[in-house]
Amino acid sequence: MRILITGANGFIGHNVLASLSREKEVELVALQRTNPNQSLAEIEYWLYPEINRETISSMDLNSIDVIIHTLAAIETPHKSDYERKLGYQKVNEKLTQFLAGQAANAGVKQFIFISSVKVNGEETKETGQAFSETDIPSPEDEYAYSKLAAENHLKDICLNSNMTYTIIRPPLVYGPGVKGNFEKLIKLVNKGSPLPFAKMKNWRSILAVDNLSNFIWTCIQHPKAKNETFLIADQNDVATSDLVIAISEAYEKSLKLFYIPKRPLRWLLACLGKKHIYRKLYSCLIVRKDKAKTILGWEPVSDLPSQLKKMVEREK
Repeated sequence: MRILITGANGFIGHNVLASLSREKEVELVALQRTNPNQSLAEIEYWLYPEINRETISSMDLNSIDVIIHTLAAIETPHKSDYERKLGYQKVNEKLTQFLAGQAANAGVKQFIFISSVKVNGEETKETGQAFSETDIPSPEDEYAYSKLAAENHLKDICLNSNMTYTIIRPPLVYGPGVKGNFEKLIKLVNKGSPLPFAKMKNWRSILAVDNLSNFIWTCIQHPKAKNETFLIADQNDVATSDLVIAISEAYEKSLKLFYIPKRPLRWLLACLGKKHIYRKLYSCLIVRKDKAKTILGWEPVSDLPSQLKKMVEREK
């Protein structure tokens, strides 16, 4: 089986590539923009400074059985809203659509698309209602809209070809090499700054990258993963206060937490134009995990403490 991983030098792509490289029955092709820091002899690298319609058209997709599409445009704070919107549409939607079309024409058997839980929405109610695969999509920003559009294009292409799809909508993914908000949280803990996360009662689903990699391999092997959409997460959801405690324990850092009532904090962040920070840290976002287990018999293979331990070991 020959598997192409797009965005192979990104956080998710790199970890998926490393995980699947341990499987003996696969041939891996890594599609990325730059040379790897450490190339592996058993992996074929397709290097393109720019991934676009022209470079995709030049690729030998006839030799590929499965595509794992992790390549995506992510949030870039220094760009305007309009520039971000165009970037999301160009990469997340249109490039995915074109790649999927080329793959279907070339006879690729399965297209695994890493979407986002943001397609479902930004938060769940504190009553305990969780997002599920049967929910009507409720994207709130341009990134989520672009992911949903890509999902729909992919379904249409597969409906009119012999290629099957598997769509995965992960929540926050963490693990070795993580960037974004999780990396910022680690830096805050390591810095020793007092953090306003005491008595947090929010709950959020998170996903160890080892669990994502293992689930992707399950979807490749299991016939019932064809033409399905999945929400997956670690076995246990976590409150923000418990998350920073776990990070401090893994990195062996002392932690100072203090309490700020939610209402004045929400008001303050809204006044500062940082309302999104409040939602990411203090709101609930949980997903149902039963579909993957019921249909595929899949359960997480890692948890927060073991994944954090792996992150610490890598940084030494």
